[in-house]
Amino acid sequence: MLSGVDVRVGLLGPLRLIVNGTDVEVRGPMRRAVLALLALAEGRSVTVGHLLDALYPTDIPDSGRHALHTHVSRLRAHLGPAAERLTTLQDGYRLDLDELDLTRARMLLAGARTGDAVALLREAHALWRGPVLVDLLDVAPIAAAVEGFARLHRDVTDALVDARSPPGRPPPCSTSRPPPTRQTRCASPRFCCSCARSPRLDGHQKRCASAASTAAGW
Repeated sequence: MLSGVDVRVGLLGPLRLIVNGTDVEVRGPMRRAVLALLALAEGRSVTVGHLLDALYPTDIPDSGRHALHTHVSRLRAHLGPAAERLTTLQDGYRLDLDELDLTRARMLLAGARTGDAVALLREAHALWRGPVLVDLLDVAPIAAAVEGFARLHRDVTDALVDARSPPGRPPPCSTSRPPPTRQTRCASPRFCCSCARSPRLDGHQKRCASAASTAAGW
């Protein structure tokens, strides 16, 4: 039986681990990468092979399995009374969470189709907290996931702008464009979804950003 301790992970910004409402600092890029990879599985098992391939993309050292086991043990220590949420399986691990912001954002976007669209989409939009996992983008599966987060952010923003548009009037602009990367510019005035630098916006992007800001209630 899982503990009654509330465990949450935030991926839509700097990586966060929250245990019973308290932020727990997870140090070290590899340990943080392991936490992010386990959280990305959304409650599914992650094989040791997948984790090792992600952490050591060119050559897995002889000490790789031991190092991974050490990081998992340290993560259990970070979880404290919820250590049993990180389960060892036959050839992998599973992390059981009470909430993942990524899952929450998807649920809110889906719920906006039948519920109070503006309120739900504002809540979803607010889940993005700043530059997304920028210290972990050298881990290929995490970098790929961040591209998906950017597409989801764009879908939420577009839906919010549409929901706030008066009936019969077309939305002021579309923010639909290829997902931003560290090499492309982001259309958000609040932060760049995939890079730590402040974005430089052209005229159209500024108009889109202004519309999105108004819709989000900034």
